[in-house]
Amino acid sequence: MKKFLLMAAVAGVFCFTGCSDNDEPEPIIDPVMTSEGVFVVNSGNLGGNIVGSLSYLDYSANTIANNVFYDANGQYVGDTFNDGLVYGDKMYLAVTESNVVHVVNAGTLRLEKTIQMDATESRPRRLAGYDNKVYVTLFTGYLAQIDPATMSVTATVEVGPNPEAVVAYNGKLYVAVSDGYNSAGDYANACVAVVDPKTMTVTKKIQAGKNLTDLATNGESLFVLSSGEYEAGTYKQINYGVMEIKNDQASEILFPATLMGINATTLYYIDNGYGASSISYGKYDLKSGATSSWISGSDIKSPAGLGVDALSGNTYVISYNLGESGYADYRAAGYMARYDENDALKGTYTVGVGAVRVFFNNVER
Repeated sequence: MKKFLLMAAVAGVFCFTGCSDNDEPEPIIDPVMTSEGVFVVNSGNLGGNIVGSLSYLDYSANTIANNVFYDANGQYVGDTFNDGLVYGDKMYLAVTESNVVHVVNAGTLRLEKTIQMDATESRPRRLAGYDNKVYVTLFTGYLAQIDPATMSVTATVEVGPNPEAVVAYNGKLYVAVSDGYNSAGDYANACVAVVDPKTMTVTKKIQAGKNLTDLATNGESLFVLSSGEYEAGTYKQINYGVMEIKNDQASEILFPATLMGINATTLYYIDNGYGASSISYGKYDLKSGATSSWISGSDIKSPAGLGVDALSGNTYVISYNLGESGYADYRAAGYMARYDENDALKGTYTVGVGAVRVFFNNVER
């Protein structure tokens, strides 16, 4: 079984030869964050009876291991694995159709507890960590707070129908409420719900387009992704893309996109709108507001996910392989392409079925 590094904070103290009681205080070296690797969320395929799985790419060895959760625990992740988060010394895995959040030791990947959601506040989707708590959106319309100490849900708040992503920003939690099952009603309840984490109450709802599916923040800037709507007759995707949220107000759509990821200076995005004649790959400079091309996309067959490691500078694109029909094969193993900070392809790696997301094994040293 693959060996995983324990995620512990490490502090170093220097004392030079000749130290005495009269010397200046010894300098303390604060721990810094480093990147050890990237996890891949493979959702599986519920209709094909293919369960979700977890893959891990180790940076130092440049090798990927698939099914690492099963290898560590002798059980499968579950049906429709949707998101993962490393926070503190634990890892959290949100599994939508199995209706659970697994709490895992981040160093050994051994399962510590499975949190079973109830029938009403159910179907966990996306995760975020903030102020020693973990938050998970529940697709039935709620945001739940998990206490890592007790590994249990301690509070919930109703945020709106079909919430997707959640992020912590400026001392608050922002939730992308998609209202995704309400296309007939023009996604009328879509919004970004702002939640006070101390009281677990919704303090504001920001209007920001239709069918909101993702959020991205680097701590300084905040963006929301709208999946828009589908044109009558042609079903072409329209009125979709990235908006910036400033002072709890959403901008107009800056550019069309279906996937995004962010670091300190750049928002990376992919535009693979349904019905579009081609796929484009771009980046948005957060300082100048200029967009430019990113990669050619020649290495990507059918993009399904995008991740940015802010510490290593690497970016990742998850892709389906194509079946005999020439379209994405949703029941076959996919792959992940890795690019360095200069946008050069550094490798491709086979992952599991239905790969949708990446999250990072960042540690303190």
